[in-house]
Amino acid sequence: MRALLLAAFLVSFVAPANAQERELPVTEVAAGSVRDQPIGGAAEEVLTTTFISLQPTREWRAYREIQLADATGTRVTRATLSGRISVNNGVDRGVRTIELGLYSADGVITLEDFANSPRAVGEAAYAPPGDSSVDFSFDVADAAQALLEGGATHIGVRARSVTNDAPNVLSEATLAIFVEPISDAGSDAGTDASTDAGVDAGVDS
Repeated sequence: MRALLLAAFLVSFVAPANAQERELPVTEVAAGSVRDQPIGGAAEEVLTTTFISLQPTREWRAYREIQLADATGTRVTRATLSGRISVNNGVDRGVRTIELGLYSADGVITLEDFANSPRAVGEAAYAPPGDSSVDFSFDVADAAQALLEGGATHIGVRARSVTNDAPNVLSEATLAIFVEPISDAGSDAGTDASTDAGVDAGVDS
C-alpha cells in the first residue's frame, strides 16, 4: 500500500512533455478586401468588408492581418488557422471553393496586397443556397515557422475563390500559434562530449 501511494504521488508530479510551450499572443489589426475590376489589371479598391468572389469581369479577395508578439528565440511547435466563410449572395453557382493562404504582412490592407503570393494552406468548399456557411481548420505550423524565420511581425490571411461564384464573406479567421524556446543544450552536450573524449584520449596515450 505504501508503495502504491508513493507511485501515485510521483505520477502526479510528472512534468508535461513540453513544459516550456506557450501560446504566442496575437492581435488582429486589419480586415477587409481588395477588388480587381476589370480582372487582369491593377487592383482598384480596398473595402472594409471581407468579400470573396471570382466572377467573369471582377474579383474580390479577403484579407485579415494579425500582429504577433515578439517570438525571438523561439520555434513553432504547433499552429492552427481556423474560421468560417459565410454566404453573402445565395444564388446557386454550384460548389464554391475558397483557398486560404498565409503571407508576411504589415498590418495595413492595401491595393498591393492583391498581387502578393501567400503560401496556400488549404481549401474550404460549400454549396449555397443549401449551405449558409462552411467552417475550416488547417495545420499551419510549417507556414507559420517559415514566416517567423523570415522576420514577419504580422501574418496575413488571404481568402480567394478558385471557382466562379457569387459573393462570400470571410466572417471569421483565428490564428493560434504555440512556441517553445530554442535550446542549444544539444549542441553544448555534443561539444562537451567531444572535448572530454579528446582530453581523455590524450591522457590515456
